[in-house]
Amino acid sequence: MEELQYFNYDLNDYSERLDFDGEKLNTIEKRMSLINRLKRKYGFSVEKIREYRESANEELDILLKAESNLNMMIKEKAEHNKKIEECSNLISDKRKKAAEILETEILNELDDLNMKNIEFKVAINKKENYSYDGVDDVEFLISTNVGSDLNSVQKVVSGGEASRIMLALKKIVSDIESTQTMVFDEIDTGISGKTAQMAGIKMNYISAKHQIICVTHSPQIASISKNHFLIEKKIINNNTYSIVNKLNKENKIYEIARLLSGMKVTEKSLNNAKDLIDSSAAFH
Repeated sequence: MEELQYFNYDLNDYSERLDFDGEKLNTIEKRMSLINRLKRKYGFSVEKIREYRESANEELDILLKAESNLNMMIKEKAEHNKKIEECSNLISDKRKKAAEILETEILNELDDLNMKNIEFKVAINKKENYSYDGVDDVEFLISTNVGSDLNSVQKVVSGGEASRIMLALKKIVSDIESTQTMVFDEIDTGISGKTAQMAGIKMNYISAKHQIICVTHSPQIASISKNHFLIEKKIINNNTYSIVNKLNKENKIYEIARLLSGMKVTEKSLNNAKDLIDSSAAFH
């Protein structure tokens, strides 16, 4: 009992010496309560809370810099747009000058191809937005009859006219185009006689600098060829094959005669074929 009494005295003395701060205790309790809430929300440890704080700080840093980055990108965009505008205007100026030359040359070529008294115009209009080829919207306009209004080439020309326009364009660009081989697949559509012969002459001109492969049913065009290949379909053992044979001079005459007369080749058609090939030789 005596020892307990001494212990009680000591305890009272100790408690009297303690500096109790109720406000500090309240602050500690609030802090502990906050930490417990954070644990429940972001993880059940102080380490998890710290990890979340670091992640949140990084996101905040990004957000704080976002406006600065946005302003920088807006400035860069304006600079790029200015360069694009300058380049597009330069391309547009060159395109307009080239269009004037093309309009004159295409009329000359089409006149040779028996398209008389036509109008041809390269319409260049500004688009709302830039594209990979600039800011111009280019359209070929044509009037094939006197008194008719200019209209889009693709809307008004016939098959034969389209063939001649394409050939005229190819002939013009052949002097500057680096393409080694050009293929004309049935360029004779809708044309015959003198017009077909002029088409052949145009292709012969292009062949001086480029290899020309022409698929044709026109005797006038075929007669001008330097090399003549006959393409036939044959059925062998229930399979269809395309057979290609290079023709010698005699066989070429026969093939031209067949194109002139149809299925029945006559002595007259053979003579006509010879005359046609001989007259075409002058264009080589």
